[in-house]
This record gives sequence, C-alpha cells and structure tokens, in this order.
Amino acid sequence: MNKHYIAIHGRSNKPPAHILEDSWLRAINDGRKQTNQSLINKSQFSMAYYADVFYQQPLYFDPEPYLPSLPKPSPLEPYVPYVPSLPFLPYLPDMTDIPSNHSPIPLAVDEDHLSEMMEQNKWRLDNHFFEPLLPEFGVYRALNYLSKPLLRYWLTDVYHYFHDPAFALEIEKPLIRLLQQYRHHSITLISHSLGTVIAYNVLQKLAVQRTTQDITIDKWITLGSPLGLASVKAQLKRNLQSPLAVPENVSAWLNYSDKRDIVCIDGDLADDFAKNNSGVSVQDFQVVNAYPGNPHKSYGYLQGLGMYLSSRK
Repeated sequence: MNKHYIAIHGRSNKPPAHILEDSWLRAINDGRKQTNQSLINKSQFSMAYYADVFYQQPLYFDPEPYLPSLPKPSPLEPYVPYVPSLPFLPYLPDMTDIPSNHSPIPLAVDEDHLSEMMEQNKWRLDNHFFEPLLPEFGVYRALNYLSKPLLRYWLTDVYHYFHDPAFALEIEKPLIRLLQQYRHHSITLISHSLGTVIAYNVLQKLAVQRTTQDITIDKWITLGSPLGLASVKAQLKRNLQSPLAVPENVSAWLNYSDKRDIVCIDGDLADDFAKNNSGVSVQDFQVVNAYPGNPHKSYGYLQGLGMYLSSRK
C-alpha cells in the first residue's frame, strides 16, 4: 500500500498554503536526513490548510520562518510532568504544585476578573499575569483550570472553533477532503497545536459514519497539543457527547510535547484518553523543540520528527 502524509497546521495566521506545505516538508526531511532516513517526496505530502477560513489574507511576511540550521534535536525522554523556569515567551514559571495523579481540585475563580487581567496584559501569559495568582493557587492548578478565559483571550482561534459550529465545519473540510482522497493509502497524520484538536474531532466523527468507516490512520502524530487542557477536554466531551478515547480509526497515536510549551502544559494524554476497542493507547514523549525562542513552534517539532520516530524502531 502506498504511503501518504497528511498535515494539519496550528492556530494563528499562516503563509500561503503552498509555502507552508513546502516549509513543513523541508523541516521534516531535514530531520530525516540527520537520521539517514529516506526523504518524503512532495507527491506523498499534503497540507490540510484552513488559515484562510480564519483570515482574509495570508501571512506574506512570516516573523518566525523555517530555519534549516536549527540545532540538532535531543533524544526522546520519558514524559515527566514538571516544568522548570526557563527564559522564553510566554514565560512559564516553576511548577512545584503538579500533583502525581494530575487531578487537582478545580479552582473557584472569578472568570470576569481573570478575563480583565488578560486584556490588560494584551493576551500575554507571563510573570505579571501569574504574580497575583501564585500565592493562593499555584501555577499548575491556575493554568489547567482557567478554562474559558484562557481559551478566549490567549487561544482565541481555539475558542472560536469550539463556539461557532458552522465555522468549525468549514475549518474541518480540508482535512476531511484529504482523508477521503487518500483513504486507500497508508496514512500518517501529522498535526500541530489547534490542528490536533481539529484532527481529533474529525477522526471521531468519521469513525461513527458508515460511509467513512474505512478511513484508517496508521499513525497519528500530535505536536504541541492543547488536548490535555481541562477546558479543551470539557468542550470535546460536550461537543461529541462521548467519553474521551483514542479514535477507533487510529492504529497508533504518538504525542510529542516540550515541557516549556505552555500550550501543551499537560502533555501526558495517555491518562486523559482511554484505549480504543483495538487496545490502542496514546504514547506520550517529552522532547525539546529547538526553534529559537519559541518552544511551541511547529518547525522545531517537525525537524525533530526524524530522530524521534527512528528512536522507536
């Protein structure tokens, strides 16, 4: 069976579709070169591009372009739910309050007040935002249970996707079209950030539709995923009216997170998503995103894929 790689990008505006697709493929292939793997041909790679649904004009000047000279990615590490203090923006402080069972008591906070604080900080989640919350709560509990304010004011694209059903359908169409087009191929689905949420929704919907039950994902890769955020999980449960689990049409789910990446602050998805009926569970890996100054950037994750995947053989 022929292989095909389908990619879906993350939040915020993007360069034109052909440029973004080319940049993602270059990043992946540069990583594969470092581990002496065969390169992916352009004909084997497709991008599910949805930024044009959010934005009228593409990003003609990318302030964070792909950098071919990224440092070599570090090897995989076991997932460790601890985030040290590191100098990056958004800045994530020390998190000494992370519980071993990942089930802290939900916060009783004034969401209107938090929303006002986020607006005053121009949607930047940094030390100035955390300072008044730290004495009473703790970083892990504060971040994981800010819920609607976090989505509305920092992950605005995610919030819009969840709260506008017609809008969400338009965003999902490019991915659905590609999955149907390559349904008879061996599909590897690579998703980043908001793209992981869209992919989860789409895969769950396709799994229950008779006309699309033959679509199978041999390998689903999630990078910098917000699927572990309490607010995202709650919204998925409401929208899909079902418990969180690995989609039935997925044969393997590999989740990669950088412990400095605030979007995937809870990068351990295996305890959030149950096994599917075939016994497939999420495999979580902690990695280092080598993109300068932004541990959430897709290109840093993508260039590391060659090393990460080869290390599992």
